[in-house]
Amino acid sequence: LYPLDLFYVEERFGSWMVQYGYADYVTQQKLFERATVEDGMLVVRSGDGERRYTHLVALFEPLLRAETQAMLRRFVEGGGTLIWSGPPATVDEGSGRLLDASWGEWTGVKGSLFDSRPAPGGTVRFGGPLASVSPMAIDTDLRPDWVYPLEPLASEPCAWLGEGNGKVTVVGVWRRVGRGQVVTLGFRPRDDQSGSTGYDWRTLFEILRALGAYPGDDHPEALSRTGDYLICRSPNGAISVSRQYAKLAECWSGEFFRNEEADARLNLRLPPVTIDLEGVLIAGHRITYHGRDLLSYRLDGAGRLMACFAVGATGITVDNETYVWSQHPVELLFAPVSPERLAPGVARAWVIVVRPDTGGEDGPLYEWLDLEAEGAAGDAPIHVRLPVDTRDWHEVRLGGLDLFSGCVSEERTLAPAASIELTIAPSQMGRWLILYEPGG
Repeated sequence: LYPLDLFYVEERFGSWMVQYGYADYVTQQKLFERATVEDGMLVVRSGDGERRYTHLVALFEPLLRAETQAMLRRFVEGGGTLIWSGPPATVDEGSGRLLDASWGEWTGVKGSLFDSRPAPGGTVRFGGPLASVSPMAIDTDLRPDWVYPLEPLASEPCAWLGEGNGKVTVVGVWRRVGRGQVVTLGFRPRDDQSGSTGYDWRTLFEILRALGAYPGDDHPEALSRTGDYLICRSPNGAISVSRQYAKLAECWSGEFFRNEEADARLNLRLPPVTIDLEGVLIAGHRITYHGRDLLSYRLDGAGRLMACFAVGATGITVDNETYVWSQHPVELLFAPVSPERLAPGVARAWVIVVRPDTGGEDGPLYEWLDLEAEGAAGDAPIHVRLPVDTRDWHEVRLGGLDLFSGCVSEERTLAPAASIELTIAPSQMGRWLILYEPGG
C-alpha cells in the first residue's frame, strides 16, 4: 500500500517510507476502486489488464478506510497474506474516530498509533513463522523508525524488541485467519539494498520470503534482491536480465538538470556490462548465456524459446536445449507480434532485427528505432538461424517493415522449415524485418 498518511502524522515526511523496489504500489483509495477479491487474491484491474496478488504489505497506514477493512478481511480469509507494519491501524479515516475494536480482534493484536516511542539502538529479533529473518537494528529516532508495542490477542508473537536496559517488548504477532494469515509488525522493516545506511538491510525481503511471497529462490525478484543481476518478468512471461546497479553511489548534486562536465569528473564504480549465466535457475528454467548489456527472452508453454533480445552473443541454452543463432556474436532481436496487433490478412508474424556486434560498451538499447543505422557497404553478410517453426504455415513471407506505416517492402517467399535461416545483407542490418504468414 502506498502510504499517504505519514505526512499527517509527521509533517516532515512525505512518502519516505516507499523504498522497496520489488513490488507494485497502490493507495487505499485506488485499491478499493480497482481491486476485487477472488480466491484469496487481490485482482487489480487497470487499462492494460489485470494483476493478481497473494501478499499485501501496509508500510504506514494508521488511518484505515472502512471499505478497505472489509476488502482485506475477505482477502485474508480467502487465503491471502497481509503484512501490517509500522503503526497499527488506529483511526477510521471516514469518521476520524478510533477504529472499532473488532479490527484488532480480527488481526489478533492490540496496539495504537498513540502508543509509540523512539528506540534507537534497539534490536528486533524474530521467531515463530519469521524465525528465518535476521535481527534488525533500529538505527534512528526519526518518526518512521519509532516502535509500537503490541499485545497479542489469540495470536502468536513473532518479533521482539530488545533494548540496552534489558527490556524486551513484543513488536510482532502472527495469526492464522481462515485460509490466510495476518502479520502485524509494530516497527518499520528496513530494506536497503544500496547499503546507503552502511549495511544491506533486507528485513522486509526476508519477511516476505518467510511468508511465501516468493515461491522459490529462482523467483526473479528474489534473484534480483540477492544477486548481481536485475531480473524482471513481464506480464507476458518474458524474462529480462541486466547488471544490478543498486550499489552504485551516483553522487548527484541534485540540480534540475545533469551537468555533463561534472558527471565526467565523477569516479563512478560502474558494474561490468557482461552477462554471464552458467546454468542459473530463473523462474523454473536453467539458463546458460554469455553476452552483455541486456538479455531478454520469452519461452512458450512447452519451455521452448520463442523470442529473444541479445547483445554480443551467439546463442542461449534453456534447460537442456541449446539455441545457436550465429557463428559470431551479433546484436539480435526476434519476437512474435501479438495477435491483436496483426493487420487484416496476416495470420501470424515475427519481427526480426540483426546487426553486427560492435563490442562497445555504449550499447544499442536506444538505437533500435534508428532506421538509418543500417550496416556499412563493406560489412560482410550475417547468417542467422532463428527457432521459428514454420512447417505448418501455408506460406512464409519475409520483407522489410516500415514501423510508421506498417508497409512491407522487398518481399520474398521462404520454404517452410523447423527453423528459419536468413542471410542478412549489409543493407538489411539494423533494419526491421517481418516474417509472416498471409491469411487470417
